[in-house]
Amino acid sequence: LDRGKIKEVSQKVLEAVERIRKIVNSLRLFARPAHEETETETDLNGIVRDVVLLSRTRLSNHEIELRFALDESNPMALVRRGQVGQALIAILNNAFEAVRPQQERWIEVLTHATQESVQIRVTDSGPGLPKEIREHLFETFVAGQDPSKNSGVGLASAREMIQGSGGKIYLDTDSKNTRFI
Repeated sequence: LDRGKIKEVSQKVLEAVERIRKIVNSLRLFARPAHEETETETDLNGIVRDVVLLSRTRLSNHEIELRFALDESNPMALVRRGQVGQALIAILNNAFEAVRPQQERWIEVLTHATQESVQIRVTDSGPGLPKEIREHLFETFVAGQDPSKNSGVGLASAREMIQGSGGKIYLDTDSKNTRFI
């Protein structure tokens, strides 16, 4: 056996094990029941990193570019980490469904901090949301895209989880793309 080849394969196995460890740790953080989770001072960049880690392969398999930019000030917020992570996953799932049939397929997640607030912004290259559903967007069973492919509970549950952490979610109607903040 070629020692160089064994070393190369061993390194790849170790890297795969490390990726799996990170994914399992991320899943454990987001799997806690809401009533068991308390608000803690949390690094929003860390939540985004964990969700990106969980979402990257699915998006890549569908040739959807995942862009993310993290605020260098490392924004912190008093939140229920798992709930914010679950909400972000729900928003990314909606973005996935919106961009999947498009020619240009990308989703961007970024964190942003100001003096007054910290934000996670999710923008996608989807076709946008029809004006007639925008005011009902966060109601249960309202689907922004094709109702046969979307249950209409993702944004409603995301809103509930974000509000449960003392935050707000809204559609940025000034953005040329679909953007939730």
